Amino acid sequence: MKINKKNILFGFLLFCINFVIISQLFDYYSAKNYVYQFVFVESVADNRLDINLDEIHKPDKTKVKSILLLTNYFGKRGWELPRVTNGYEYFTTSENCEFANCVITSNISYYDDISKYDAVVFHVTHAYRNLISHPIPRSYDQVYVAANMESPVNTDNPLRSLEYFFNWTMTYRMDSDVLWNYGDIVDLHTNQVVAPAHNPNWREIDFKNLQDKKMIEIVKNKRKSVAWFVSDCKTQSKREILVKNLQQYLDIDIYGRCGTKSCPYRHQKCNNMLTKDYKFYLSFENSLCKDYVTEKLFNILDQYVIPVVYGGADYRKFAPPHSYINANDFQSPEHLAKYLLYLTENQEEYLKYFWWKSHYKVVSKIRYCNLCKALHQSKEKKIMYADIKSWWYSNDECTNARKIKF
Repeated sequence: MKINKKNILFGFLLFCINFVIISQLFDYYSAKNYVYQFVFVESVADNRLDINLDEIHKPDKTKVKSILLLTNYFGKRGWELPRVTNGYEYFTTSENCEFANCVITSNISYYDDISKYDAVVFHVTHAYRNLISHPIPRSYDQVYVAANMESPVNTDNPLRSLEYFFNWTMTYRMDSDVLWNYGDIVDLHTNQVVAPAHNPNWREIDFKNLQDKKMIEIVKNKRKSVAWFVSDCKTQSKREILVKNLQQYLDIDIYGRCGTKSCPYRHQKCNNMLTKDYKFYLSFENSLCKDYVTEKLFNILDQYVIPVVYGGADYRKFAPPHSYINANDFQSPEHLAKYLLYLTENQEEYLKYFWWKSHYKVVSKIRYCNLCKALHQSKEKKIMYADIKSWWYSNDECTNARKIKF
């Protein structure tokens, strides 16, 4: 009998292929599923893969959702949480936290298996070299979250080799899957969050109710012009140059590393001082990036001080109209300074910037409220970012362009 070598080779290859397929099926049904084993792809759009989950993986919407903070947060394990593990009591400390049925922990051993967590959060401001080289046990209905509060300019992470790794983004940007913002504007009459939002439904400006005696007394007793708390002295936004130009026309007291005065920023003592003494505060961001609005605005809005903002965001999405002064609305530092001096000499016009306090309040909510809410409201369809680097570092997110010329 003559043996056909081609048939033998074909048979051997067929055996190898079947062996590999059987091995993969065995791994699939084993207890642990590792990174990059997501295979049920439906469509590709907007740099994300939509993935359909099998019926057996449908999440139980009534259970407590668990969140693991896997990496460090600016070198700290605790992510500025009050305890290592935080549950219902933590989430109910914020008045506008819609969902409290979550537990969040930085203790990787809270569960005996990392794949049991509903969400695993990575702080991607800094790079972690062993993130990909040591695959992490991962279940199909688990969410991997890329968290970042810094702008792309200040992100010390090239985000390489992270294709199809993250399911959600959690940043300050409005197009994030989970908005990780510094504060909310809440309507006093409806108790609903109005902003940040793409199209906030602001009430019509009303200057009629400006006779609050306490407010008038506070404003009348102010004796200083402008304050600025700052620790980063050289920035992408060149805010330090803008301030230097403004100092030609205004007295600006600079607190912190870049100035001559000191006060523990965000301490109640400093807030009281700002409200008592100063008429304006420079809420100048360190980078001109899309949606990048930090605590520099929300902390001051809560005081009887007018914030002068400078950044790359559309501030109409973040704060009530006529509650702030936007430096980019002025042709030059001189024009801006002249307007501030005008308000200083005209108390009635100055008071108009507090009209909104009869209708809204600033709420500094717990940062993880939106993540807890998203986990409870998530649909069966999952997404994965094919190229998170492009999503984060795309050319139009940060710019050196500015409307005010200096």
